[in-house]
Amino acid sequence: MRLGWGADDPAFCQLFTPRMMPGASKEEADAFNELQRRTTSAEMAARYFATVGDFDINDLLAKVTVPTLVMHARGDLMQPFEKGRRIASAILGARFVALQSNNHMFCLSMVERNSCIAEIACHGTISRLPAAGEIGIFRVCWEW
Repeated sequence: MRLGWGADDPAFCQLFTPRMMPGASKEEADAFNELQRRTTSAEMAARYFATVGDFDINDLLAKVTVPTLVMHARGDLMQPFEKGRRIASAILGARFVALQSNNHMFCLSMVERNSCIAEIACHGTISRLPAAGEIGIFRVCWEW
């Protein structure tokens, strides 16, 4: 991790991107790879992956008191689908939406893109649908 992160090494990037976004277009995958390189150092990436492997939030879920939308892709390669269901069921009043996707990350090229965005909009967390020319997962997230 410390040696490969941040390097312009397509082989190293391919350790993460195909598991996070197997359905991504080349442009989305390239944007994700670039985002990974630019947003954190190799040291911080290594520390992050070491830390999140030890997270257990199960005892905290019952304490969530805000409206909660849990969306999980059926074919997620990073986290089991049933984990998303368990999280939603442990939060009082949470709504669970199953996505017909293999992506862990949201991609605009996802087949269920419009229904996914509509679910989020109905939940009150975004104010508009992305324009047809907007691509990638990052531009949309930060422009809303």
